[in-house]
Amino acid sequence: HISLVDFVSSYAENMKKAANMSLILLSCSFGKAHVLAFAGLRFLYKNTAFDARPINYSVVRKCPYPKQLRVFRRISGFAMNASEKEGYLRNKKYQSEKLLEWAFTRSNSTLERKRLYEVESANLQDAATIESSSSTSDASLEGHKLLSDAKEQSATGKKHIDKRTYKENPTVTPTALAHTLWRSVLRPGVDSAIDATCGNGHDALAIAEILFDKENGARDNADGRASSALLCIDVQECAVERTTALLTERFGESLVDESVKVLRCSHQPLPANMLESMDSIGLVCYNLGWLPGSDSPDYKKIATQLGTTLPSIADAAISLRVGGLLSVMTYPGTCEEEASAVQAFAEGLAMLTSRQPGGWEEGVDSLPENIREMVRGSVQKVKDNGDKKQTWRVFDHRPLGRPLSPILVTAMRIK
Repeated sequence: HISLVDFVSSYAENMKKAANMSLILLSCSFGKAHVLAFAGLRFLYKNTAFDARPINYSVVRKCPYPKQLRVFRRISGFAMNASEKEGYLRNKKYQSEKLLEWAFTRSNSTLERKRLYEVESANLQDAATIESSSSTSDASLEGHKLLSDAKEQSATGKKHIDKRTYKENPTVTPTALAHTLWRSVLRPGVDSAIDATCGNGHDALAIAEILFDKENGARDNADGRASSALLCIDVQECAVERTTALLTERFGESLVDESVKVLRCSHQPLPANMLESMDSIGLVCYNLGWLPGSDSPDYKKIATQLGTTLPSIADAAISLRVGGLLSVMTYPGTCEEEASAVQAFAEGLAMLTSRQPGGWEEGVDSLPENIREMVRGSVQKVKDNGDKKQTWRVFDHRPLGRPLSPILVTAMRIK
């Protein structure tokens, strides 16, 4: 191994005399050890491993042995001549100008981003202020309306009910739950539906909005007519008029005339000619009981009857497509016998493919005598006239702790 200090010390005098001697670079590699030796009064900047700058200023930082290099610098008495010093200063000036130019560009870019950020923040703040004032105005008007309604109901002694979250909430009312289930079953532009007890037309309107509203994906035929159809049935003239008026107001006379039929007749039997013209029946719904708000003073006496309800529901079950839904709203508080018979019939549908001993017949045999034979005949009718492999999933949706409240019974044909 050659010691750098020893090498420089031994040849110091000779190196001082060799005015034109170039850089002597000795590189000896033994594993990971490197020995470098530098000599000469001037550093010639050719294609070396270091920058083209004087050794005093740059090579010390790049050399792997800075201590030895500093010793060599002191011993050799290295100094720059005038031209080298001028070149070095010119290089430093050029680097300083470049640095200032970069700093100026970076500063301008930062200022521009800051300006754009301030403009965008101001725009967002203005938009938020406008929206807040608008929503505040709307909320104020709605608040005044709710307050006036509350005062009016307080004066009449009635309890205030927030209709925004009551009537349309499927977790609160069975009617809203039924409408939600219908949306999950009906296919706009493909399915047709039957409202077998249209009454005031609210259920029919909910079905029509699913089938005919373009926002729900309703499609038209090649001739521009709606693909789906809706059949509404009721025995009372006032119910037919109200349903027709409600649908016309919402969709117009043209669509109602082409795609909706509102008939004044009994739902037993369901009109066969209308069923044959419907390609795919995805929903048949019933809302049993009497018509609320009827003009007749004895309107509660005009109500659905068990003798016509069960056979009609059996016809509806036969007409449904696979995946179709049978929806029946029952009222045990006004007609317990009819409500019990509908639930028993739906349970019989669920038991058609049961593997339990006795099957659906044993379940029917345990029913009270006043509804037993009627339920038996209706279930047998569905079994004989329906598909041999038909399978049903049945649910009754009833509020707990309220035994007289309406109960929604649903039966879906899954096979």
